[in-house]
Amino acid sequence: VWVDGAGVMWGTGTNYYGELGEGYNSLAFHETPFRVGDGVREVAAGYCNTFYIRDDGSLWVMGDSYGFVRKKLADGVVAVAAGDAHGLFVKTDGSLWSVGRNYEGQLGTGDHTARPTPVRIAEGVVAVEAGQSNSFFIRADGTLWGMGGNIVGSLGDGTDDPVNLPVKIANQVRSVSGGTATSFFVKADGSLWAMGADDYGQMGDGTARGSSVPLTVAADVSGISAGLYCSGFTMAGDWWSFGFEGIVADGARPYPVRAADVLATTGDFRHRLILKKDKTLWTQGEGSYGKLGDGTTTDRPQPVKVAVDVVRIGVGQNYSAFVKENGDACGMGYLFWGAYVQPQPLKFASGVAEIIPGQNHLLYLTTSGVLFGFGDNTYGQLGTGFTSGPYAIESSQNAEKAATGLHHTLILEKDGSLWVTGRNHRGQLGDGLGADRQLPHKLVAGGVVDVAAGFDHSLFLKSDGSLWGMGANDKGQLGIGNAVDQPVPVKIADHVTSIAAGWAHSLFTQSRTPADMFGDWASLHWLSGADALPSATPAGDAMPNLLRYAFNVALDERPAALTTGTGNSGMPRVGLAAGEGGPPSFFRFEYVRRRNSGLVYTPRISATLLPDSFGPMTATPQVTAIDHRWERVIIREPCDPSVTPSLFGRVDVGLPAD
Repeated sequence: VWVDGAGVMWGTGTNYYGELGEGYNSLAFHETPFRVGDGVREVAAGYCNTFYIRDDGSLWVMGDSYGFVRKKLADGVVAVAAGDAHGLFVKTDGSLWSVGRNYEGQLGTGDHTARPTPVRIAEGVVAVEAGQSNSFFIRADGTLWGMGGNIVGSLGDGTDDPVNLPVKIANQVRSVSGGTATSFFVKADGSLWAMGADDYGQMGDGTARGSSVPLTVAADVSGISAGLYCSGFTMAGDWWSFGFEGIVADGARPYPVRAADVLATTGDFRHRLILKKDKTLWTQGEGSYGKLGDGTTTDRPQPVKVAVDVVRIGVGQNYSAFVKENGDACGMGYLFWGAYVQPQPLKFASGVAEIIPGQNHLLYLTTSGVLFGFGDNTYGQLGTGFTSGPYAIESSQNAEKAATGLHHTLILEKDGSLWVTGRNHRGQLGDGLGADRQLPHKLVAGGVVDVAAGFDHSLFLKSDGSLWGMGANDKGQLGIGNAVDQPVPVKIADHVTSIAAGWAHSLFTQSRTPADMFGDWASLHWLSGADALPSATPAGDAMPNLLRYAFNVALDERPAALTTGTGNSGMPRVGLAAGEGGPPSFFRFEYVRRRNSGLVYTPRISATLLPDSFGPMTATPQVTAIDHRWERVIIREPCDPSVTPSLFGRVDVGLPAD
């Protein structure tokens, strides 16, 4: 679940415990995001429940022992955190409350009894965090406290015993992050401290030994995120990461790696390639078949440098490939062009613009537009007409781009036509036949600008911005609202600007105009026709929606004037303001507007209220951010009440002109 910039809460995934608030439980997946609620300020998701704070400060929960309908827990809430099956929240008076399961003492109540209703456990609290089965909070004096599960000393109290009452951990703490068995906190001086499990290097202290007391890891840290086997933090604006990455059993990184140095990275199950901004290539992980290119077949838990002047990288199941600045393409590992083991980079082509790796086959595109293929051709994925390999055969003479799935290939020609070849058992070739193809088949005659291939599904983007997909859809990877494979192309979305496909998921970006964004907002509130227009005409039916979208006025409330200086919703407020030491000399006009909405807000002023009497205000507005969704605008328009005794202000809100 997540909250977007408009305060709308969205959800995806399963609803087995009712954690998506649909009023029932279901094992069915929501493959596409659906609207859970609006007017939401913050959300925290646990394993089997969801807590969220509404704009009015009320806290609600759904899932687990609370049933399948939403239940209000409290008012006046400013922060919330969710563990596996427990929740914590802080109220405006600084009191800390806990609720839910308590098998490790994570509620801090002095026992292990679950609490279906919130209990008050501490005062003077400014921040709260929940791990899987433990809890942390920071008091106003900067002290860090914890309670609950203490796996491998993850509470940092010097033991590994569960604690059912809050224990003090450290002083001068600014933030905290709890994982499953490893916890972190940042002190006021920016130092990062860690405690708990370190078997995968997730503490980042370089020892892989773990600790039941806090150990310092880094300095000048501004943010931290703890995971199960890996962690990361922000330092001087850069993201650093450490811990297990699914490469090899001992492939943990005990020392943090600076993400800002990395230009690109790619990997298979057991090894990965890292391309740094200085164009050096580094490899890491399992070394079988020599695929790391360091001259050995040894596993490398730490990255090793293998090449320079590299601009493109790619990996398959047991091979690696890259392209250098001069267009030379090199490979290492189980090379399908002759060698079973190739532990050092071997040049296999010149004049290469792109490499497109598959699991057991590889394509490369030359600067002249010729597409070559190597490797496994069992299902015709090379498009050569043969069913076995290896071969190095020209598959296309006029290619713009290609994409490879597990055993199928998509080829985009320069004329915009889309060609497909290879395995078709899930409909990934989109021809409706289901039979494999040994030679490229033209699926779309023209208008295609991009392609992407997953394990057994395919995507293509047309010049009109429409996204289409075909093939496997058992995980909802086509995003069409069901889990049924599609043997022919189906339209997924419009206004699409870029696409990407993983093994069983898909990603795309959209370009949304202000009119699109307003239309999305209207549809979320079940408005259509004239009611969904950003206009108060013809009968004013769209007025409530416009007020909510533009001025944060709730649809079910009577519009009220903005509270001067502090409010974050309401209609514009007017008044007179004095100059320095003198009588009123400014017409003060204040209103709230939505940030990054694309709407055009035009403040106007009139002395008579007569038709066509409103003109633009000339003073420079003072704009102050309220939060990530709203900002306050104050205009001090010069005036002389003795000359103009009456003044009126208004804000015209509309979409930008085309």
